[in-house]
Amino acid sequence: MMEKIGSKIVRVICVILSGYLFLQGLFTLCNIRRVTEQNYFIRNNVLVQLAGIVIFFLLCRLILQEKIWKWLERWGEILFWLSLTAMTMFMTWWILQTRFWYHSDTEKIYMCAGGLLEGDFSQWTQGGYAHRWPHQNGLILFVAILLKFWELDQTFLIFYFVSLFFYDVAIAGIYYTCRMLYGEKALAGIQGAMAALYFPYAFLVMKMYGDSIGYGMVVLAIYHGIRYLKENRKRNLILTGIFLGTAVCFKQNCLIVGVGILLLCWMDLFRQKKDSLKKFLLSLCFLGIALVISGLPKQYIEYVSGMKIAPGNSKAAHIAMGLQDSDKAPGWYNGYNDRVFAENGYDRELTEKTAIEDIRKSVRHFVQDPAYGWQFFHHKLASEWNNPTFECFHIQNARGTGQGLSSFVKSIINDGGKANILLIALLDILEAILLFGILMYFLIEREQNINRLIWGILFIGAFLFWMFWEAKAAYVLPYFLFLIPYAFMGYRACLENRKNRRVHISLAVLALLIIGIAFSNNALITGSLKMNEDTEGYYEYIHEFNHNFMNFRF
Repeated sequence: MMEKIGSKIVRVICVILSGYLFLQGLFTLCNIRRVTEQNYFIRNNVLVQLAGIVIFFLLCRLILQEKIWKWLERWGEILFWLSLTAMTMFMTWWILQTRFWYHSDTEKIYMCAGGLLEGDFSQWTQGGYAHRWPHQNGLILFVAILLKFWELDQTFLIFYFVSLFFYDVAIAGIYYTCRMLYGEKALAGIQGAMAALYFPYAFLVMKMYGDSIGYGMVVLAIYHGIRYLKENRKRNLILTGIFLGTAVCFKQNCLIVGVGILLLCWMDLFRQKKDSLKKFLLSLCFLGIALVISGLPKQYIEYVSGMKIAPGNSKAAHIAMGLQDSDKAPGWYNGYNDRVFAENGYDRELTEKTAIEDIRKSVRHFVQDPAYGWQFFHHKLASEWNNPTFECFHIQNARGTGQGLSSFVKSIINDGGKANILLIALLDILEAILLFGILMYFLIEREQNINRLIWGILFIGAFLFWMFWEAKAAYVLPYFLFLIPYAFMGYRACLENRKNRRVHISLAVLALLIIGIAFSNNALITGSLKMNEDTEGYYEYIHEFNHNFMNFRF
């Protein structure tokens, strides 16, 4: 009974959130400017996206024919591995073609790692990078290992290929988790192939940060967590804790996944009441293992340096910044977190008090001016979730490299490039196709097994977290990837239940909403779903680089 209630709550929340993103994406397209990170909110072409959805429906209908489905049952796993191999080969070629150097935070991490090897711990003293952001200690140790054995320029390539390996781990982990959850080889093959060919996530490898490594580990944690819930083997729970803790060493926000797995473990207590106390304690143990492992980099640096590592900046500073305006987009980085820490003498407690007071000021502003608050959060969410590239080009187009870039590479990553413009248009249609399928899955499928909703639970956690935290489209990209397995299932549910009244009502309501939004000029709608105030400014900007697309509109 409790599992049924929990499943229904998750589905309802996912319907609201995915429905919101789908409708917003039909009418609003976000893109980001090179270097400055200024976000543009652009009018989207709803008819083109709906046409894409219709075409994908026809493709799904073809795939679901008995002969093709039987073929996929036999060859689905090979289809997945061919897709993953193709993307891995492309990314290998891309890495060798670009060879980008470090940048931004990664450059500072390299500086800290070099100091660590030379016995210089000044970056862990007051005001230093590692003092302000001790959650980077895991990544600093990783880079220090690279620098210990290889030359600087060689470490860049090794960093990329390690990230690519963990990209493969993440995609393979999603595939095998789907096979375990849904038990269909053909379905898992399609789900895995779609995830493997979703190149914005593959390009996250080029960020040269802890994302790809961390989320590769996180997917292993998810796999073993689900396997524990299915088979009740303690070793899987221990492995969940180990992989989650290692993931947090590279990407602290991976703790969101730990919370999601913990919720599933606690839900399992209501489903199987036998040994519930023992299972409750075991669930706490896996989280404890993760927290212990995530603290090991700090312990090691304290050991070799002989100094106490400070806790760093307050998390409240990130939330306060996430509730403020910036010249990029609402809730994006504006320097507040660094500035408030310095102004309070790098005292964490004083910084936290100041940040909490600034959070209260922001909340009061939202309450006193509801129109401002309404536009603030909708623009922030659109800049995170409805940028169809999720910054996959932006993280590369302002980087230094030791070799010249080919015209083909430049055309892909640079604003206004022919390939760049076409890929953004295709990714925009693809996001609409995926979100529609995801929405239909949550609307139509009456899934009772809460474990199968793991991807939705993680999506809810990420959506709520980054609603208040510092915003960035690249931050939420892994959680959008996690939703992709639901997309094909949503189209299949529509086609297999096309005579079902529930499907008819869902599609009719959705059609009425789309028509209503299309013809509405209400301030609530234009401030939340039809945000297009930067349309002409954006096209003027890209026309500076490419005069062949003067009449082009997304």
